[in-house]
Amino acid sequence: MKLNKKNWDKVKELVVKNLTPDLIPRKWMIEKNKTNPMFGHCHHASAVMQKIFGKDNVQLFYGECQKGKYTGQFGHWWNKVDDEIQDLTEDQYYSVGETPPYEFGEEKGPITQFGHGKSFRKLYKKVINKFKKYDNNA
Repeated sequence: MKLNKKNWDKVKELVVKNLTPDLIPRKWMIEKNKTNPMFGHCHHASAVMQKIFGKDNVQLFYGECQKGKYTGQFGHWWNKVDDEIQDLTEDQYYSVGETPPYEFGEEKGPITQFGHGKSFRKLYKKVINKFKKYDNNA
């Protein structure tokens, strides 16, 4: 898909609307996601954006949490487009007074190699099908 502001904003909206608890590991659903709805969705949300717009346009980054209350417990995924951070799930940090670990981030390869393939494929299918409906009606 062509990367432009209109497409990015629509796909971002569709991804965020389709971040459901069934996409995250059960232990996170119980512990964190009930009070912090973006928690646990960073991996598949970021991967879907890269898959839809292409790895040459959208880079995938990962950083371990090394400060704040999540130190040593979790990591975080996000995208970069033209060296600008694009983080669909950043509110999982800001909503609890924390900061995402961007300063500790490194570019990574396809997310499916990190064990999140099932949730990624499920979200990708939902989003791409809804975008096709939207695009046909636009």
